[in-house]
Amino acid sequence: MVLNRRKSKQTLKHFVDKIQVLAVVCNQWGDTGKGKFVDFFSGWADIIARGTGGANAGHTINVGGKEYIFNLIPSGILYDQYGKINVLGNGMVLHMPRLIEELEKLNELEISYSNLRISSNAHVTMPYHILLELVSEKAKGKKAIGTTLRAIGPTYADKIRRTGVRVNDLLNPAKLEEKVKENYAFTEAVLKGVFGLRKKDIAQLMKDERLGSGRYVYKGKVNISEIVAHYSFMGNEIKHLITDTKELIERKLSKGKKLLLEGAQGLLLGIDHGTFPYVTSSDPSINGLCSGVGISALSVDLCLGLVKAPYMTRVGGGPFPTELEDEALAEKIRKKGREYGATTGRPRRIGWTDLVALKYAVGINGPNLVLTKMDICDGFEELKICKKYIYSNEEKSIINGKEFSKGKTTTSFISDGEMLSKFKPVYETAKGWEGPINEFEAYNDLPKELRNYIRAIEKFTGGKVRAISVGPGREETIIRD
Repeated sequence: MVLNRRKSKQTLKHFVDKIQVLAVVCNQWGDTGKGKFVDFFSGWADIIARGTGGANAGHTINVGGKEYIFNLIPSGILYDQYGKINVLGNGMVLHMPRLIEELEKLNELEISYSNLRISSNAHVTMPYHILLELVSEKAKGKKAIGTTLRAIGPTYADKIRRTGVRVNDLLNPAKLEEKVKENYAFTEAVLKGVFGLRKKDIAQLMKDERLGSGRYVYKGKVNISEIVAHYSFMGNEIKHLITDTKELIERKLSKGKKLLLEGAQGLLLGIDHGTFPYVTSSDPSINGLCSGVGISALSVDLCLGLVKAPYMTRVGGGPFPTELEDEALAEKIRKKGREYGATTGRPRRIGWTDLVALKYAVGINGPNLVLTKMDICDGFEELKICKKYIYSNEEKSIINGKEFSKGKTTTSFISDGEMLSKFKPVYETAKGWEGPINEFEAYNDLPKELRNYIRAIEKFTGGKVRAISVGPGREETIIRD
């Protein structure tokens, strides 16, 4: 344990002094420990709100040796018993069966959620969204995005097409039926016209457990009436939690209450700033997060960008410049860091921390950084840091208006996924440190080599490291004065 409870509370109180709105976001490809830090700051906050993504997120919290994993419910739910309000914002997409499962799990664990509130304007992932994603990902073959198959993309696509089902629609069966009929007709036309599926093929696919295990099939056809009935039922199950969350947050802030924003996924996976097309379908930046709960980014007093260091991870397809070629070393880090997806269980890809990408993220999410998982590399003799890329393709390319030929280097991040895959990292070497670092209580007590590593990060990116996680527990955190 790094900080005794009394000292931790005193340091935290100083850290958040004069702050009303604090955000926790990821500056990499997700999986940086947002759940821990949302939980860490939840004791300070009055409201904890998510605003992006859906059941593709997986936030893990370790409290008192117990591990909790949430896909949809905000990580601050463990503080519900103290009157803290947890919000699923308007920018989220909700998979209703998964939401009901999480609520039932909270009941089983005797964890209160009486103060949970769900935006009436959040969009709902429907069975036909999952069907479309399963078919389209399989059809792409080697070019598949590598999604979590939670149908985040198709759900947001209907939102952008202005045809999507929103939470409030679940409470109005006639409107819900009209939307479901219209959207399924569109989906069926795509499945038939683009992928060549017949009705019986579609009915067979609907027997997948992710699609209700045949619940929505009757006499060889998709049963629209059953979809409407089931989703209406689930809507009524959460009716008492549904509200105008934008108005709720606005009203609480006007009374001086403190708001903690919980990011999902990572900046480099964002639809606007990530490695397109290998991205999620929401904007995980501070700007997207604020929009997703209905406030201005100008309202945020402190945005903390989380960064794994000295290694980083990625799940699914897409370029990863610093990915380790040494699989034995990658597996060593993966096992020690428990780098398996909280949502899918997939082993995460492992690479050295990329400062080119981090500098890019700092320019969007701001300079305040939190370093996580640093204890995983205790005892490493040397570490590698990427500070530039080198173009390694034989054919020339035009990228961001500049011509690149083999051997040309750049210190700028490239958000075009296909172009980024043509670059290799250029490394510098840093000395490792002895461990375990979770024995230290203050930043200045940390090994000199670790502090030198942090200075290198700050110098290159223009960021400022504000806190360091040295273990999974709440108290295994060093706040830098």
